[in-house]
Parts: sequence; structure tokens; C-alpha cells
Amino acid sequence: MLNHKCIPGKDYIAYIDGFGESLFLLFYFICKFLFNSIFTKAGYEIISYKTLIYDEKDGVNALYEKILQSSNSSKIVATTPLSTGLPIFKGLKEKVLKLPNFIASELGGTKSAPKFACEIYKWLIDNSYVKYYIIPASTRYYFLQTFSGGKFNNGKIVFGNDTILPHQDTFNLPRWNLGFHITYVDETEGDRTILQKLELGSECHYHKITVLVDINNFPTVQCESLLSEHILNLPQKLTQIISEKYPVIIFRDSISLICIFNPQKNQYEFLDTWNDIFGRDLFISFDEKKPKYFEKAAEVFKLKPTFVVYDLLRILSIRPNELLANKGASHWGFTVTKDINNPILLMLLKQHIKAITKKTGTKPKQLACFYFDLNGDKNLVYDSIGEASKLLKIDGTKQIRELL
Repeated sequence: MLNHKCIPGKDYIAYIDGFGESLFLLFYFICKFLFNSIFTKAGYEIISYKTLIYDEKDGVNALYEKILQSSNSSKIVATTPLSTGLPIFKGLKEKVLKLPNFIASELGGTKSAPKFACEIYKWLIDNSYVKYYIIPASTRYYFLQTFSGGKFNNGKIVFGNDTILPHQDTFNLPRWNLGFHITYVDETEGDRTILQKLELGSECHYHKITVLVDINNFPTVQCESLLSEHILNLPQKLTQIISEKYPVIIFRDSISLICIFNPQKNQYEFLDTWNDIFGRDLFISFDEKKPKYFEKAAEVFKLKPTFVVYDLLRILSIRPNELLANKGASHWGFTVTKDINNPILLMLLKQHIKAITKKTGTKPKQLACFYFDLNGDKNLVYDSIGEASKLLKIDGTKQIRELL
């Protein structure tokens, strides 16, 4: 309620007796803001707004016509909440004086302050009192962005500045920490401000992020690092369904885990040298002649993000012609090319095979892959990993594509 979208509304004299009727509001500042609203049980809900493009030299009649063209509402209220004595507004008042559905009233200066305070007080002690109450909307755009190499890289809107408050948005993030931040930008400003750097742990499978903006436009961010019960229960299920007991590689987002069969315990278990139940981050960096893998590559991302390849399963799920259509750097921060002399998937898969071989003492002849929450074209991913397995002389056809 205490934001510039709803404060002026506390002074409106217009009240519509009956829910669902619409009201058109004109806020006449230095520029002119047009708000379409509808009266609900919670108060006036602003359903759209825009800036009126108008030159005062065109006169009152032109302004009047512009307003009518911009609204099909049952009632129109025009006001000047921040100033008084505007000649163009005085003319508008005289023109609409006898119109029952068009009210023009100057409410600027200090005269309306007592009424404003009184209406706020009434609403604070009784939230059901909504006679003059305009439901507040977010005054900001909120973004999820990554920060590395001294600048913000990726970004997506969490929600926009028209969102009715209070509002809560919850989403999951991959386990890997690419310097995620929640940022925002005000309606009239272009530079984004950091609201909170997300402190994300590594001993988990994914993160649950909640962004809450209360009715007064105060934001809070909550982060939870969680383990997937489906992944934790996987060794038991693999023991039941796989008779040949070959190794299994599990993929989720940009992490992988490895399960191998323990003959002494007669059951599958997570490979302890592959970070056990947490798995490893599927990153590979090329800032030096010798590539770095996993956690070391993730460290490189902080300073040299364009040298680090990640989110490989997502890339594999997109058809090559769609990837190559983007000639510049992709939204990942690196340029995707088809380089048969440096197959990223093969390099990463080799690291998995090395870890399995070192633990068991023999190179596996067969392995299976299982995928959690795989998006995009799944068959492209299945085929790519199958082909990479063949190049390593491993039968990778035993893929557990969907686990019941």
C-alpha cells in the first residue's frame, strides 16, 4: 500500500457501489499515467496502465478525446496528486463538470494529506475497509542473474512490476553455484541493483529459492539446499531391477553421480570417490592447455566464465542446427560449435570411466545411464551418450531412460 502506485488512490472521491465495475484513473504528473482498474472485494485492482502521449499545446478538447479513446471503463477519475493549478487540468475540470461518469479533482499539495492519513488508518485497523483502497502492485522487476568475471551474465525475470502484492515466487536452481543473485530494477531506472547474493551450499542436489514481496513492497529471499529423495533411494531400486550389476551413471541438471554394485554388501551404492551421494559438477574449463574438470573448472568460472563449458545435457538436447544458428556467444556465455576434434561429452565420460575403473580394478564393458528431469529432445541426449560410449568401447545401450 505504501508505494507510488497506490498512495494517490487513497484520496479518490469516486466509489463504485458494486464489485466488478471498472474505473479508469488518470494521474496527471509532469507526464500522464493512465490506469485501468476494476473494483473487487479486496479493493481496486489495477489491470493495466500506460503513459498518455499528449502535447498540452493541443488543448483541452484533444486531451479529453485522448482519455476517452484510452478507456472503456464505466467511470473515469482524473486527478493531480502532486501539484495544483495546472491550466490544462483546470480546463479539463470545467469541460467534464456536468458529466456523471467523469470526475476531475485537484488533490495535490497539502490539502489532501489529512484525508490520505485518515484513509490509511481506517484500512490498517480494518483490512476489509476497501472503499478507497487500491491493491498495490510491485514497483520493481526482479531478476535471477549470475555474476562472474566482474559482470552480470545470464538473467531471467522472476516477476514484473505489474504483479499484485503480496506475491511469492518459488523455483528450483541446479546445484552448481554460478554466482547467482536476485537483482531488481525500479520502473524509472535502468541499472539493476543487487537485492541478495544467493548463498548456495554444495552438499545437496538442488536449491529451492523463494522470493516474497509483501504488501508494502518489501522483498525477502529464502534459500534451501535440498537432497532428492528419488536419488537417495536409487541404489535400492537399482539392486532390484538390474541383474547384470553393471555401473550406472546418474545425471541431474549439471551434476552426475555414479552407482556401482558392491558384491560384499550385495547391493548398489554411490561411488564414494565421486563425492558419494552428492556427485560432481559437470564443468570443464579450457583456460589452460590442459583442461580442468568438475570443481576446479567451476572455480575458473568465477574469473573466466567464457572458458568454461557447462549445462551439457541441455546443449545435447538441442538440435545442432539450432545451436549453430547463433553465431555469437550463447546465453551460457560461451560459443557453441561442432568441434569433432574436441568432443566435450567424450572427455567428461572418460573421467567417469576412470573413476569406476580405479574403484573396481577393471574397466566396465557395460554401463547404464539414468536421467532426472531431462528437458528438451531426450532422444538426442540418449543417442549422444550412446555414441560416446561406443567410442570408449563400452556397451552403453543398457540405458535406464525412465525409472518408474
